[in-house]
Amino acid sequence: EALKDRVKINTTSSGNIQHIRYDSYSGDWTFGKDSEEITGEIVTIITNSIVHGWHRWVDREVFKRMVSFLDDLPEKPGNVEDRKGKVQVANEARGFQCVMGEGEDSVQMSWEHSTDGCRRAIDNVLEDMMARAQEEAIFLYPVVKLGNDKPYENSYKDGEMIYPPTLEVVGWRDADGNDAPDVAGKIEDKTEAKADKANAENNPPEDEEKENGEPPKRQRRRPRLGANAD
Repeated sequence: EALKDRVKINTTSSGNIQHIRYDSYSGDWTFGKDSEEITGEIVTIITNSIVHGWHRWVDREVFKRMVSFLDDLPEKPGNVEDRKGKVQVANEARGFQCVMGEGEDSVQMSWEHSTDGCRRAIDNVLEDMMARAQEEAIFLYPVVKLGNDKPYENSYKDGEMIYPPTLEVVGWRDADGNDAPDVAGKIEDKTEAKADKANAENNPPEDEEKENGEPPKRQRRRPRLGANAD
């Protein structure tokens, strides 16, 4: 009831939502048509945008039947034969929208998939949300870090490793983007630590070349993300 009555964020957009992609073979998170890397970035999940349902892939095209996580799981779509005569079955899916950054530099994104890793990652966040909702009716927007877990060998292909995605909850916010009192400062500390690390990587010590005997490697800088980034 808290999620139904108190959530105020408008999850609609003017078609400027960027799509997130996760590569289970490398553990990398990217978004947008230019595949900007966002592994390790902090995003705020828009709670009332979380959906569940079904994805059925046939001949590289997907049929979706998704509803709000406040609604019952919809009926599973029937099986369909692809062009090769192979029967394709729908898999249960999860998804959400989120916001990275603040103000004019913020970017609204979405992630939706039917892989086991996606379902587990979102379900773990949902469990944290449901536990918090028992006592908290305001700060119910999880702030998560986009990461990956230890890889395991693909049971269908020898030597191929799979990296499960992770959504580590590092804080909570309300509908206006304010941090919860019990976690205020933690997100800033993580952000500052990340900025310090990035600064150190982009500005190596002057004697690094002497110690290694070769010029320091240049780090690729990401372009600044604007609210209207494609």
